[in-house]
Amino acid sequence: MAENQTHLQLTRMAIKRITGEVETNAAIWKNMRKKTIRPIVQQFLYKTIHGTHLIRKYWSHINGYEEREICRTCGETESMSHILTKCKEKTTQTIWRLAKSLWPRRNIPWPEITLGTILGCGGITLYPNRQRRNNQRQRRKTAHKGPTRLLQILLSESAYMIWVL
Repeated sequence: MAENQTHLQLTRMAIKRITGEVETNAAIWKNMRKKTIRPIVQQFLYKTIHGTHLIRKYWSHINGYEEREICRTCGETESMSHILTKCKEKTTQTIWRLAKSLWPRRNIPWPEITLGTILGCGGITLYPNRQRRNNQRQRRKTAHKGPTRLLQILLSESAYMIWVL
């Protein structure tokens, strides 16, 4: 339960850092089910927020498998954050480098990749730097639909591929 709340808070902070908007827990869960995210990847994100993957201390109590608690490449305790973003494993670094190279938007910067960014990818909506004004008092934001969907796909698929590999 505590890990669930920690992951939701990481997600909320990452979305706020990128979009400037604060998401509720209900919005985070709903955005995880967007059409741009394949069902198998939705399940992966759901399990990650709930902390149900067999990593970390899970292996420390199983005879003959204790070494799975520690990353073979980095020597750090395995965590989802480490596996998906910080591991120095060649495949992890290559996947994120390729994902970033596919990002064609020079005027929209590639976000910092954190566990929260990955878990909240469905809630990220990108807007142009200049916002259209309908009148003096009200400003309407027009989303960049194509770049938003591309970013959601790149983040979710890259993270899932790293996990599978």
